[in-house]
Amino acid sequence: MQRVLKGTYATRMMLRWLLIGGMVSFPHLQILGQNNAAPVVAPRALQAAEGQSGKFEFEVASVRPNETWRYTDPGYSLDSDEDYKPSEGLFIADASLSTFIAFAYKLDQQHSMIANLPKWASSQSYEIRARVPGTPGKDQVRLMMQALLADRFKLAIHFDKQEKPALGLLLIKPGKFGPWLHLHGEDGCKVSGTPPKPGGKVEGLDWLPCGVYLLLDRPGGELFAAARNTTMRQLCAFVSNVGGLGRTVVDQTGITGSIDFGVEYTKPKTDAASDAANFEGESLVNALNDQLGLKLVPVKALLEIPLVDRVEMPSEI
Repeated sequence: MQRVLKGTYATRMMLRWLLIGGMVSFPHLQILGQNNAAPVVAPRALQAAEGQSGKFEFEVASVRPNETWRYTDPGYSLDSDEDYKPSEGLFIADASLSTFIAFAYKLDQQHSMIANLPKWASSQSYEIRARVPGTPGKDQVRLMMQALLADRFKLAIHFDKQEKPALGLLLIKPGKFGPWLHLHGEDGCKVSGTPPKPGGKVEGLDWLPCGVYLLLDRPGGELFAAARNTTMRQLCAFVSNVGGLGRTVVDQTGITGSIDFGVEYTKPKTDAASDAANFEGESLVNALNDQLGLKLVPVKALLEIPLVDRVEMPSEI
């Protein structure tokens, strides 16, 4: 089975099982030079669509606790990407409040950077069903979600710039990719071929749809993570959330545009006694080196930390 995370570094609620199916080889393309300036990680700006102004709100919305964590695929990610295809004028999603906050404020790091959230904000799932007026873009729907969170969850949030220890992601050799990292090809997002058989060799990524992060179980307890038409910024967010590294990962590669990547690694196991991560196979850090040509180095980064000032459990409406 293949675990597919809709979007970049999706939460438990964004996990589903799919059978998909292929093979591809990507050309090595020219990239920009490496950027060694002090990294800044901040929310991406939200903009109204051309010709649109005023207040953005859902026409009708219901919010209910989802006690069974039943997942309904919204058909698009709740991440910082631009992929959005509303279903007949509806916004439908089942996720934790922390995920909805990350969606509403276009956060790359999701839970890991939201401060002052109560435990239930990550452990309780909510069903949100809302009618979307007109034909807005994803950023406009984010603004609608901000209004809903303020109304139903009484959410008040602000951002504080803080310099924090982080990990910078750089190319080991400027201008040179590893064997499993490529700029997104001109073939777009065409899907062809068949997926690798259980235990079989993974030879390409053309069987993987764009816009998802896949985790494929491999022999020996390893994982194969892959995505097509993603960005270095989102790859950094993915590594921040699944790598068990204890620090935010920031992009210092200088790579612009969309990328395709695949990386096989062993998930870190935590020793309950020492609370340290132990690796039985190739760690994600080593896999980034060998397979993607990337390295992690300690840096100081100026982070825009989301701080929650107020939040309440909603009444069912």
